Amino acid sequence: MLKEFKKVRQDNDSFRRYFTDDMFDLYIWYNKDVKEIEGFQIIYDKREENLHAFTWEKNEGTFHSGIDNEGWYNPSPILFKSELANKIDIAREFVKRAKNIDDKLVKMIANKIVHYRNPQNNK
Repeated sequence: MLKEFKKVRQDNDSFRRYFTDDMFDLYIWYNKDVKEIEGFQIIYDKREENLHAFTWEKNEGTFHSGIDNEGWYNPSPILFKSELANKIDIAREFVKRAKNIDDKLVKMIANKIVHYRNPQNNK
């Protein structure tokens, strides 16, 4: 089950939340003034060490990335374009593990994942 960490670094422009378990990391950020959700990022496949990130931002849209944790310099993770292949399974597993998160928020996140369309390759 996803557990929320209460002591999350905050900045002046947003309010952030962080949830984690052995399968997912979920980062959510809200507009500090209005308390509207501005975006989220869900990291998944932590068990397989084949990390991926699904990100939605209110003003930027939605994208899916693979995560390269093996950088040759300053081992900071690097995001690269990646197709989202098993979105129904990911959304289903997320909902199952998010029992302690507000239902409306869980439905919104799962909906964004399920309705995501992989960008077309322009070759």
